[in-house]
Amino acid sequence: MLRNPDKLKLGGDMKRVDRPFLGHPWFHDHLEGMIPEQVHRLINGYLTAMTNIVFKHGGTLDKYMGDAIMPSTAPRRPADHAQKACETALEMMQVLKELNAGWVREEIPALDIGIGINTGMMMVGNMGSEQRFEYTVLGDAVNLGSRLEGANKTYLTHILISEFTTKR
Repeated sequence: MLRNPDKLKLGGDMKRVDRPFLGHPWFHDHLEGMIPEQVHRLINGYLTAMTNIVFKHGGTLDKYMGDAIMPSTAPRRPADHAQKACETALEMMQVLKELNAGWVREEIPALDIGIGINTGMMMVGNMGSEQRFEYTVLGDAVNLGSRLEGANKTYLTHILISEFTTKR
């Protein structure tokens, strides 16, 4: 930002990007009966662990939406971007098992998450208004990743990957 302040404006470019969506489909039910301190510790521990995995695999954190994490491979896109997205998802599931073991010992119910990964052309850039904007990705390819994440609940799965990602 310091080197290119002129890029701090609304706009973006179409790029091929991987977009994993990571959410907890039953999160609100999970929180019922928990005291605020437990909720705080649970959410912060979960988001910290999952974000560390995104960064470890070269991903970028787009945003948090409640309990959902929205990483992407934009703006950096390594040659093995689809593989990195899949490795990220697998490691997230492994780390979640470890987190759950600790939470169960503390009498906090285990979390169950769904991850959806899609690769495709997305608008990448600063979206929002002239007063406030954020770097993000938009488009049909983004929406498909989100739908895959949600479909895990229907299919009783944890990771769903689109055919577009498997072809990369």
